Amino acid sequence: MDLYSKHISSILLRCILFCIPWDSVTFAMPPNEPVYADDFNLSASDGHVREGLFFYSFETDKDKRTGLDLTPDKSLHLPKGFTLVFDVKFRVEVQNFGNIFRILGDDGLNVDLVSDYYAVNSNNTFSLMGPKGVLATSTISDLGAEAFDNWIRVKITIHPQSKKLLLSLNDVTREIEFETHASAYEIFFGSNTVRRPNITDVPPITVKNIRIYNDEQKLIRFWKLTKHSNNTVYDECGHHKAVVTYPCWMIDDHTKWKKECVFNLPGLFYQYTFDQKGERVFMVNAKEILVYSIHSKQLETIIPVHGIPFNLESNQLLYDPISNELISYEFVRNYLDRFNFDSRTWSNTNEEKTYLTFGHHGKYYMPKEKKIVAFAGYGLHQYTSTLQIYSEDEAAWSSFNLADSIPPRYLGSMGQLDDQSFLYFGGFGNFSGRQEELPSNFYDLYKVDIRNHSVQKIWDLQTAEVPFASASTMIIDKGRNVFYTLSFLNFRSSSMAFLHEYSSTTPQYHLVGDSIPYLFYDVQSHADLFLSSDKKSLYALTSEVRDSITTTTVYSIAYPPMNSLTVLQESPKKLSWFWFLFLLVIPPIFIVWNKKKKHSQIILPEESTLSDQVPISEIPVQQIPSSIYLLGEFTIINDEGSNIGATFTPTTRQIFLLLLLYTLKDGQGISSNELKKEVWEDKDDASARNVRNVYMNKIRNMLKDMKGLEIVKVDGYWKITLQPQVYCDYARVILLIYSLKKNGFNKTVLNELLDIVSRGKLLCYIGAEWLDDIKSNYSNNLIELLIETSKADELKNDYNLLLKLANAILLYDDTEEYGVKLKCYILRQLKRNREIRLCYQKYVDDYVKLYSEKPDLSIDEISKFKP
Repeated sequence: MDLYSKHISSILLRCILFCIPWDSVTFAMPPNEPVYADDFNLSASDGHVREGLFFYSFETDKDKRTGLDLTPDKSLHLPKGFTLVFDVKFRVEVQNFGNIFRILGDDGLNVDLVSDYYAVNSNNTFSLMGPKGVLATSTISDLGAEAFDNWIRVKITIHPQSKKLLLSLNDVTREIEFETHASAYEIFFGSNTVRRPNITDVPPITVKNIRIYNDEQKLIRFWKLTKHSNNTVYDECGHHKAVVTYPCWMIDDHTKWKKECVFNLPGLFYQYTFDQKGERVFMVNAKEILVYSIHSKQLETIIPVHGIPFNLESNQLLYDPISNELISYEFVRNYLDRFNFDSRTWSNTNEEKTYLTFGHHGKYYMPKEKKIVAFAGYGLHQYTSTLQIYSEDEAAWSSFNLADSIPPRYLGSMGQLDDQSFLYFGGFGNFSGRQEELPSNFYDLYKVDIRNHSVQKIWDLQTAEVPFASASTMIIDKGRNVFYTLSFLNFRSSSMAFLHEYSSTTPQYHLVGDSIPYLFYDVQSHADLFLSSDKKSLYALTSEVRDSITTTTVYSIAYPPMNSLTVLQESPKKLSWFWFLFLLVIPPIFIVWNKKKKHSQIILPEESTLSDQVPISEIPVQQIPSSIYLLGEFTIINDEGSNIGATFTPTTRQIFLLLLLYTLKDGQGISSNELKKEVWEDKDDASARNVRNVYMNKIRNMLKDMKGLEIVKVDGYWKITLQPQVYCDYARVILLIYSLKKNGFNKTVLNELLDIVSRGKLLCYIGAEWLDDIKSNYSNNLIELLIETSKADELKNDYNLLLKLANAILLYDDTEEYGVKLKCYILRQLKRNREIRLCYQKYVDDYVKLYSEKPDLSIDEISKFKP
């Protein structure tokens, strides 16, 4: 019997033996699907996770200020008294007055802790108010000079028997004579318009770690105020609910990018770098230097009085924190061009233009050693694996070709590991380095020693579900053995940039944070990632060119970044009397592991019902905004261009997918009974109907900014209607498959199909039993079609398209024998013999991993294969 079953059995036994009311039993149920982002982010070793509930104060309208109700359902029955402890931090604002908390007793008692720093003729910080007026005050001097913007520990004890009240601020305790006959209490923080008299004066505070102890100093409530639901949060002791109005959760800063600034700059080819300590962004062209301070939100423009940066079309700018100088470098010149802020001069006066040779290379500067380290890059239709090191002491570049160990590439991420080595991840290129020879994305990680130029391959993802490249700078967190890269879809111009967290020891990664818009125009675009020196904030910079205007945007996210799902707190679920009786009869383990479900299945018939609704010519191939992507990462782009897919909880996402996929299956949708069976099988019909209506309204609200999408109920079936302006990649694939099956070979249709399916498998990061057959049926139909299409006479000598087709087959089934034969045959025709052996070895490795035995297919059989 597993731990979960033991837990249920223990609860049942206690209910039977001690007559505990079953309706009061609550506990956290196990998740219905795998969590694809770990919780370790919440306990990061660097200790910078932002905690607490931020209270909206006088900066907002009265009816939009934050309130926290610790007793929304019933009062706390504590006749012998209790102790309330919490941490509070003040923000220095123009207005600092307001209620921190209010305690109400069932005898008419009220106790308020009020911030009144700006009270007339007073330097009070706190005032404790009772039914008859002021009970105690505390001044700034009592708390120390650093009272504001630092955590203050507040502790209040109400003890009716001794007629005492104790107030402790940062361990300085005051004892107050206090009489009450209350036996039950209600507790509120901040705004409260439910209980009279109403509270609308809310001080600018953040609160965390609220604890309540009974008279025996036993902890009975503990709200950390980190993980949360939208407007509710549950305590750690017994999942007791607290309700929040207008919440602002500090931990959410780790899951969402915040736009810091946007600049529309005239001209092209700006260069960028970052001052970690001062948190300054430098934007440089030939005429001026723009310095933006993230802290002060000020932009300074500096016009050099002498000299010029190197005339480049690549970002080759660095910052020297020791000398406070900018460094412009050029690989064909054995000197650096430094900008001195005191004299406002560049050391270089040569205005000769240098053509792009190492675009989008990785780089970093070692200020103590006075060295620049650069690797890889692209120029003149050539990818490189060149390691270049500049020493200021020697005033010379050293160059080393690492192509034997790392295939040539650009658009990879590079980060300094220590004084002797760096890590390099991913990129786009090929083994020959020649652009014309079918380049592709890499997803491998290397460690390079800059002393002896040795290379260690750490791991290789082989392929990603959605092809992507990365910004040039990698952020390494050695304490947690992870690193971060800013990634984007390099096969599309209008895209989104997203942050990945990778393990530095094993080939594992997941998405953190939400996405930011990014237009990728190769050498005319730039993206970068910077970490502040205090490791509290991570910054992303994007640069895009339109009509000779360079738009530069800086975003920030709290460090360490997290996936939005990791900060969601699952609400506890109650077991009904039905389950109580059921569990008494059947062992819990049998219920948990042996309950079976019937699966739904998507059918690709000879005549698609979807094609009858919307002709294939009227469904857009690609349209951002208003797009739904089910291949690879689950993504929904609304009419405003924002990715709202990350805001879906597991339940809302499951309901949305059930409606959408059942609609695409036959055009009819899903019945209420089928929906209940998949999502709320443990509820009776009435309860399921109520919950369903709540979730439908919630999903409709989430999708309100997608005008061409609507959730409707027709003849008892729930469905999603898509207008032509809404693009869905999976719907498009269904129609393209149908078109090829019905109308025969069409090169344009095949190319579009391969472009879409190569982005990744169907809902690859989402697992659910009802999805298994849909995924399997889709993959089987696709592979069957691709194999049949590969034999068409029109493809006989089109090796580029055939290779694209073979890669798509192996993406969906890496042990498909025909797929590996076809790919190796194409590589043989292209005389890329080295890649044949690598392709075959990958096939063997994947086969052994899946079947625990070697395949029968030999390299000799592959060499004789002809399609």
